[in-house]
Amino acid sequence: MKLVYKQCNVIKARVTNEISSKLNAGLRCSLTLDEFTSLKNRRYLNINVHFNEGEIFNLGMLRIRGSFSAENCVKAVETKLKEFGIITEKHIVACVTDGASMMVKFGKIMSCENHLCYAHAIHLAVCDVLYNKQIDLGENIVEIEDKSHEEENNDESEELIEDLDKALDLEFESGVGTDASFHITYAEKNSITNINETIKKIRNIVKLFRKSPLKNDILQKYVTEEFGCEKMTRGRRMFMIVNSGGNRKL
Repeated sequence: MKLVYKQCNVIKARVTNEISSKLNAGLRCSLTLDEFTSLKNRRYLNINVHFNEGEIFNLGMLRIRGSFSAENCVKAVETKLKEFGIITEKHIVACVTDGASMMVKFGKIMSCENHLCYAHAIHLAVCDVLYNKQIDLGENIVEIEDKSHEEENNDESEELIEDLDKALDLEFESGVGTDASFHITYAEKNSITNINETIKKIRNIVKLFRKSPLKNDILQKYVTEEFGCEKMTRGRRMFMIVNSGGNRKL
């Protein structure tokens, strides 16, 4: 452990010297901050320093203990920056954070400009589209869990899986493969009004092949014809699910 601390101090001194030389040359920098929770459920705040030359320095993570208000966050960040010779009011042009309420308030307190991370915002927007269900009641939009709608979707998905299952069983019994077996056109495909229904149907199809080695063997024969090799059946990558579903008839 002593060797680790010794090496850490060596690297910290080197980073401090490099940052100081840039600041003394008249350069200014910006910050990116993000909170991290470890597997042991410990909270940390990571700080990166960016220069306009594209060079990035990671100042390490701050351990967060107890309540961590915006005011406490400002003090902790300023203390950490001073360890590397960085003065917030003098050297920092802007900082980028996520859209958490605490970080928004942090940005207002800081003397530099604050920008919210687009990646975080886009991620939240995509999750809202994919997973949240909303109804419009006049001026109010209310998020609900539509049980009847889910039951209807389940019935449609089960009907689709049943048709596909019968086609696979028929091919296995006959021993002769036909393209028609895998080009089933779902009668109600035009009734799909949102992406949630499409994702659910595709996941059910993936589950059908993943849990049945026999049906997967039949599938791989067609996969090999199309792609030249076998492919793994997965349903965890959302982009691949939606993209493949848009190019296939359900």
